[in-house]
Amino acid sequence: MELKYNINELYDIITGLEREGFKLLKKENDTFYYKHERGTCILTPIIKYESYNIIKPDYNDCVINICASIDKYYGYEPKYKTNEAIDKILEEKKPKHLAYLLLDGFGYNILMDNLKEKSILKTNVISSVSTAYPSTTACCIPAFESGLEPVNTSWFGWTGYIKELDKVCVMFRNTDYYTGQKLDINMREKYPYEKFYSKYDFSFEMGPLFYGKECGFSSFNKLLKGYNKKIKDMDKSFAYLYWDYPDHTFHGYGTRSRKSVKMCMKINKSVEKIYKKLQKDTMLIISADHGHLDCYPIILRRFTDLCETFERNPSIETRCTTFKIKEGKKKEFEDLFNKYFSSYYKLYKTQEFLEKGYFGSYKDFNNRGNELLGDYIAVATNKYYFETNPDIDKIHPCKSHHAGMTEEEMLVPLIILNK
Repeated sequence: MELKYNINELYDIITGLEREGFKLLKKENDTFYYKHERGTCILTPIIKYESYNIIKPDYNDCVINICASIDKYYGYEPKYKTNEAIDKILEEKKPKHLAYLLLDGFGYNILMDNLKEKSILKTNVISSVSTAYPSTTACCIPAFESGLEPVNTSWFGWTGYIKELDKVCVMFRNTDYYTGQKLDINMREKYPYEKFYSKYDFSFEMGPLFYGKECGFSSFNKLLKGYNKKIKDMDKSFAYLYWDYPDHTFHGYGTRSRKSVKMCMKINKSVEKIYKKLQKDTMLIISADHGHLDCYPIILRRFTDLCETFERNPSIETRCTTFKIKEGKKKEFEDLFNKYFSSYYKLYKTQEFLEKGYFGSYKDFNNRGNELLGDYIAVATNKYYFETNPDIDKIHPCKSHHAGMTEEEMLVPLIILNK
């Protein structure tokens, strides 16, 4: 017989079969073959398995190398390899005003699919580059701002385990991820980093309202207008500009929805409009912190036997998740995890993951980040994410997510606009 399963029903179905004496013969991708003296049972997923192109972070050709090129342009010794294309353009054009604009979530594939052929952002893409890993804002923004690999910043994702509090903390908000409680800690002080452009006495930054009264704006249009107005009174400038869309729209509606396409076009229109009004000798380098993949939630707490092996709650990200396992339970955890999720996640021992350089060069690993990492790291390679919230009433499934290693999440555009 053949049974169709939803991933969140898989544990109950398998437990029921094994209770009746069925034995697992094999698993191929996400299809299970069970045998019993009464016959064979095949479990196939309702949502069809898809194969995705996996892109591993390339710290010789990623957004951090853009920062290195900017340092080189201003006469500083770059810490990492520079981006040769940007080096050439900067040397040739020698802009007086240079801005590095990051659009949250606006990955290369999404930009190419959602914008018209003659749109200003699409026609000025010079290449795609890898982002840092995990492909998520709470890792990539500190990497961009500091110009350093994640192994140096210790900002690995949205949440991190804090040993002295025995809590999983939302890094940007200093709150308990699982309860929402405000925590007596400041993660920016616990894991500080210096912004690479702070050494330029002609630099400034702008972003959404949470950037503060002097440099925060209520719309993308106002941000760009504010930037152009500020540089009018400067002989030379470098600006770091950040905008938190289209990320929110993608999470809520998916990457190819009408609202998401409309948001992409709106952002493009704003850039096109300000470009016509920019000061002369101005260059915009535009990229993103990560891309997005339309995906579905795996409600982790429904896999009871697996959760019983956890020493503490999982953390970092839903598509790059770290697990701390009870003493003597690691083999059981590995077997159960791969039994349920090997089609959707690649499981690594943390030491192996670090040595592979996915967070950056292992020789530069900052040991202060050790407590944030558990025994294992699971990387999403398919269209699912772990929903770890134990309160089902607080679960609001995302239509799209990131932090995995698919091409859709890992590749970001490199756009140059020179006035």
